[in-house]
Amino acid sequence: KEYPIIDEQGNPLWPGKYPTQESIQEERSRFSNVAWSREFLLKIVADEDQIIKREWIKRYGELPPVAGNSYHAVSVDLAISQSENADYTAIVSARVYGYGKNLRIFILPHPVNERLSALVTIDRIIAVVRSLGYPTKVFVEDVAYQRSVIEHLKRENIKAIGVKVQGDKSSRLWGISQLLEDGKVFFPEKTDKNIEILINQLIGFDTEKHDDLVDAFTMLLSQILERGKHLRPVWLSTEVDDRGLEGLSSREKMVEMEKRQEAADRLKRFLRM
Repeated sequence: KEYPIIDEQGNPLWPGKYPTQESIQEERSRFSNVAWSREFLLKIVADEDQIIKREWIKRYGELPPVAGNSYHAVSVDLAISQSENADYTAIVSARVYGYGKNLRIFILPHPVNERLSALVTIDRIIAVVRSLGYPTKVFVEDVAYQRSVIEHLKRENIKAIGVKVQGDKSSRLWGISQLLEDGKVFFPEKTDKNIEILINQLIGFDTEKHDDLVDAFTMLLSQILERGKHLRPVWLSTEVDDRGLEGLSSREKMVEMEKRQEAADRLKRFLRM
């Protein structure tokens, strides 16, 4: 009997040859996504069926500096049952910069991918949001029992937004695939088990047993796109001005303007990524 290189949770099944996630990623870098899926994950993948391609996966080392009205967004795909055959609850977070041609989405480390009870799920969402410590919007699918989760989060002063999901999973993933192809979405460079599961689910979509992280990811990006339609052009600026410096001495103004110029230069570099 043949076994894949990793199990469903991303743990190595060949510890003698591939003892760590790093050794698996090093081996993976030598193969195309299709070859990897076929030879190492033992999956049947047709080239024309792939929605997300491995070469579209971009990485980042450090998050860019906060600028303008950048914000955090969190997407939750709920699965309340904890049985062995149940889906997982998935929570994917991102820091978002700009809109339109300047849009950049940085997926944050450590997405949640677990079977959780309803109460634990709510506690986990609250913990994720509060850990961000920054303006945050939480997107939750607005169906049946999930509405109670939305109301509970609102009572905790969390900006929870119910989302009416439309279309099938494939069409929803196709709908946001251009963002990845255009290089507007970035994943953490540092090894992260659940980030790698998310990427595996994306590039192996429709061949993976679970796709809960994909569901949360797709809803996250679609809502970011929707929100971007209503933003004004002042959302992200690399211009430097002297607003708010009234009352400062010449020396203090010079120091503050140097800081603003440095921040603007860093932002320009990130926008060219």
